[in-house]
Amino acid sequence: MKRAIIYLIIFLLMLVNVSALIDINLDVKPEFQLNEMINFNYSITSDIDQSIQFYPHVICNTAPVSLLQQKQSNLIENEPFTERYYDFKIDNSIEPQTCTAYVQILSPIQKIVEKTFKIETSPSFEFDIELDKKVFTQGEDINLKYSLNTENPLIKATLTLPDKSTQQLTLPIMIKADQIGTYSLEVTASKQGYKTQTVKEQFAVIEKPAKIRSISVCNVDEICSEGENVKNCPQDCKAKREKVRLTKGPVLYSLLITIILIIILFLGFYFKRKREYNL
Repeated sequence: MKRAIIYLIIFLLMLVNVSALIDINLDVKPEFQLNEMINFNYSITSDIDQSIQFYPHVICNTAPVSLLQQKQSNLIENEPFTERYYDFKIDNSIEPQTCTAYVQILSPIQKIVEKTFKIETSPSFEFDIELDKKVFTQGEDINLKYSLNTENPLIKATLTLPDKSTQQLTLPIMIKADQIGTYSLEVTASKQGYKTQTVKEQFAVIEKPAKIRSISVCNVDEICSEGENVKNCPQDCKAKREKVRLTKGPVLYSLLITIILIIILFLGFYFKRKREYNL
């Protein structure tokens, strides 16, 4: 009997859940363009009085993601709850893409309804200024060029010199670095059906580095002259010491031989006298 009552209660709860239907309607434009604010209308209707928690949102692959705005509403039976959701404004940084607008109910049930729409903007292309280096010496040739991944764009380049004068250039071009200081190059690339790209780059021109002559006191003539020493002229001063060492070597050797001969003669004379005395 108790088991039957439990089954009956569960069955009644299931009937309540089935009958508590929540309907979500989304109304979103099929496409948005530059300077438009992405938004959509939505309505939520329930066949009973109940409180719900939900959030509306927009997801795009390469666009800013807004914070989730969790909302709560006390629905009245069969009376639609209607609001408009606003997300981000489309600017020049937004690429063309397909996005998804949706409303998700968190409680008392889980339900989500979504629709897709398009962002129609001009695509961009890769464009950059190429310099061999950032610092040049006065009088050096500077090669100004660019790189891009599309064909036949319209290129406009303005070079601002250190004296604040400007020159209109046609890239690529080779210029000579006459003025010393900082140069600023601004290049604009445009093509029909694409976003206009503007890139800026700076580079510097400095004076030619002074040639430093090496002044040495060392003549490298095997003579340790005045002003030369072992530190600033080891070739000559070491050679002198070796020369002196070689000069003194034979003298010491001869002196040593002389002393040995004297000792031998003295000992010979001593032993000879000793034998004569014994006789």
